[in-house]
Amino acid sequence: MATLRLMLEGVEVKAAILKDASVTIGRASDNGMVIADPSVSGRHCVVEPTDAGYKLRDLGSTNGTQVNGATLTEQVLQPGDTISVGVARIVFEDKNPSSDASSLTLGDTVRLSGVGVPGFAQKHDSRWLWWTILGVVAFVVLGATVWFLRNLKS
Repeated sequence: MATLRLMLEGVEVKAAILKDASVTIGRASDNGMVIADPSVSGRHCVVEPTDAGYKLRDLGSTNGTQVNGATLTEQVLQPGDTISVGVARIVFEDKNPSSDASSLTLGDTVRLSGVGVPGFAQKHDSRWLWWTILGVVAFVVLGATVWFLRNLKS
């Protein structure tokens, strides 16, 4: 049975058994394999059964889909092929998953956080910066008001 193994930095995160059905991969929650990462399109690609085996097809993703490092729109997968979807690496195997692998059920979300994406800037929470600026401005306005009121009496 064909299996997709989701890898993150060389470590298997999840495994999905294909069971002769199409599996869409993407960020949207209606995909069979959900990868919640900004570098992954809502509906990124699909792995579907054919007479020749399983075929990977890009669904017009923004950042493209790669198999073994080559960007493509469609390709029949061979055992051991590595599919690159954003920062996620998915290894295609045509055998049963090991008994200790956790299965990825339809709709499960895998969040890839803390991983740098080539070509993407990491989003940072800058609320603390705005509160700091607001505090400094308030302090300066208060000081200027006190100075003005003291000098008004003279």
